[in-house]
Amino acid sequence: MVEQYDITLTKGIRGATKRKKKTSPRPQGFVWYYLGIAGQIGYTIAVPIAGGVIVGSWIDSKRASAPVGTLVGLGIGVGVAVIGFVKVLQESVNKKP
Repeated sequence: MVEQYDITLTKGIRGATKRKKKTSPRPQGFVWYYLGIAGQIGYTIAVPIAGGVIVGSWIDSKRASAPVGTLVGLGIGVGVAVIGFVKVLQESVNKKP
């Protein structure tokens, strides 16, 4: 006759080392957080510059002032993009994931 036993170790075996769970120094979704910030910075830079150029070229087509409106729109777009970039960067530095 074969006997069966259930053995449960509650305090561990002498001489065995306990392994601790590896804990990440960063939260679980930190990659998505930083990808989101990168996307936000990209849109903050691209949209004002493209919008300035589009509006400037539209003004050029209406007033027949070839490159002036486009360059002014580009300058305004770059200025708005720099201000937006600084604001997004400040928010992301102050807020941690």
